[in-house]
Amino acid sequence: RREAGASVPDEEARAAAESLREQQDRLTSIADAEERQLRQAMELSLASPPPPEPAFVDDDDEIQRALRASEQEAEREAARKKERWRKEDDSDLFQAALRASRVDLGPRGISQAAKVMATGDASLGQAAL
Repeated sequence: RREAGASVPDEEARAAAESLREQQDRLTSIADAEERQLRQAMELSLASPPPPEPAFVDDDDEIQRALRASEQEAEREAARKKERWRKEDDSDLFQAALRASRVDLGPRGISQAAKVMATGDASLGQAAL
């Protein structure tokens, strides 16, 4: 229906404004409903007791396996260390340094054993004695 003197663009503008108002009302209604649901969920969450803490699982078999594995690893490491020391003690260079330290008579401030070990040359100083 047309009012007297109203043009088609005015009617379209009014229809568009009415449509926009309806969409805004729907969006407001949806937002209000979501807000209500969120508030209800928060109230329910606050009303319920907190969940229990997870219980510590005390598995004696697992603990014993871990302890045995740790002990075995420590034994293997000790054996590796002992073997490394034995190899170092049996090396020709170390033996030469030991011999040089027994007869180290040099007044130069650097022991013959230190020279042998630093240079890796068993023939230095008195190492061959």
